[in-house]
Amino acid sequence: MHNFAHSYLSEGFPNADRKGCLPDDALRVFAKRPAKKSVEWISDHLTSCSPCFNSYMGHLANVRSKAIQDSTVWWITRSLVTAAVALIVTIGVYVSFPKRHNAPRITSSQPQVDRSITNTQASKPPTYIVASIDLGNSVPVRGVRKKVGASSLPQVIPLNPLVELIVQLPLGSEKREYSVTLSSKRHIVWSGSAQAHQENGQMLVSMHADLSHVSAGKYQMRVLSKGFRITLPIIVKITA
Repeated sequence: MHNFAHSYLSEGFPNADRKGCLPDDALRVFAKRPAKKSVEWISDHLTSCSPCFNSYMGHLANVRSKAIQDSTVWWITRSLVTAAVALIVTIGVYVSFPKRHNAPRITSSQPQVDRSITNTQASKPPTYIVASIDLGNSVPVRGVRKKVGASSLPQVIPLNPLVELIVQLPLGSEKREYSVTLSSKRHIVWSGSAQAHQENGQMLVSMHADLSHVSAGKYQMRVLSKGFRITLPIIVKITA
């Protein structure tokens, strides 16, 4: 249906006089930031003007390509694809139910799309970058009234929207739930918790972290559990 509608709309309405055409800048802006209130009237014009439809699809392809190249704005790609699919569905409805008496009647013999393949591709899991934090040589502070000792050298977390955080706990740590927070100037920018598990003789805490709103810089990480507390400096930066 998508390929048929695309081919039909790109050639079926030449509009040589360009009557009622939208400015090219308007199509470019709509491709970058589609507004829900504008979908109906813009899609109505795109279904009757092949030049505008081809121009819009070209702008949309450029926006997708640029967004995919920038890994730090992966969520923009998702929103653009969602908006584009919504628009194509709207256009498909316009094609299936033509409103113009002079529009040619088309009968499609295209095979039905295998929705199971489309759903499998759409549900592809996101990619996480692994960040390992080694607390093997750290000594946890026992009791909340004790002060944290001298800070160790900062450990690094890569600047990436999605991070798989793996914290190696000190020797002798218990297998229970631990909470991890990342803060800047006493303001917590991220927090999470997970059950510790033993792997290859080491006690590990693993969790997925959404750091899409965290910028590069210096932070404090705190690992907490009952009667257990470790605070260490962290640097978030771009890594090779």
